Amino acid sequence: MAGTLEPSLRPGISSNRLRSLIRRPSFCIGEALLHCRKRPSDRRHIFVVGPPRSGTTLVQHILLAHPAVTGPEPETRFFFRWNISDLPWPDLEAAAIGIARSGARNTIEYFDRIATEYCRNFGAERFLEKTPEHALRMDFIRRYFPRSYVVCAVRDPRDAYLSAQRNVAMKAKHIDDYIFLWERCARVIDRWCTDAMVHVVKYEDLCSDPQGLVSRLLETVGLPAAPAILRERSRAGSSVATQRGHERLAESIAGLTVGSWREALPKNELEKFQRVEDLLIRFGYE
Repeated sequence: MAGTLEPSLRPGISSNRLRSLIRRPSFCIGEALLHCRKRPSDRRHIFVVGPPRSGTTLVQHILLAHPAVTGPEPETRFFFRWNISDLPWPDLEAAAIGIARSGARNTIEYFDRIATEYCRNFGAERFLEKTPEHALRMDFIRRYFPRSYVVCAVRDPRDAYLSAQRNVAMKAKHIDDYIFLWERCARVIDRWCTDAMVHVVKYEDLCSDPQGLVSRLLETVGLPAAPAILRERSRAGSSVATQRGHERLAESIAGLTVGSWREALPKNELEKFQRVEDLLIRFGYE
């Protein structure tokens, strides 16, 4: 159905969550308790968010190439999950994950403990997590991680929609679904864009001046300059670069698809973006 979120992003009790409750009641009670008694973190993480296909993966891997930054490549959807104990962390040993879980009194502490393990394992100072749809959880992130930075990647939704069509893993392929999701993310980002801990990165600006934009980004999030992080070979080793839809991750940064909507979108689809005309203007898109 157009205009809906995929199941993992929907709040409330789904059929899968209900089955889990029936099968593992004690586990589910423990998970529910973790979501209570939350206290704000004093850690300085980096969260990368934004509408899907807006350059979040590129921004993530540029920052992960910095020697002071570490984090998982896969999207965790941590702040949408109720069963965080089942969440895999592919770079950590099971024992370390278990210790982090057993010592955490709530989801915020658990996230911080996982971040500590990543930094310890990889000799880094800052933990980075990327889930595009966490843009929808910005209120939560800013409330419970007040010292962390949120990097919001935005892109012309008409180009982003075309990119979604090329990505086999993208679920919101129907144009109404994509516009619905893009608008929800963009409106939250627009509301928070003046916050000192929130930094908006336009995909088009990153393509036209990668060196300048990344220098400003590093300064904003409190990281020292590191020109080498823009080298494509630092991204070529990523497992994501081998996935369909992310092939350009291993290439030099260039705006080859910027403005492709002008030729590729038929009039009937182009007209649908009129519903977000105010956001197009707000983010500087004609």
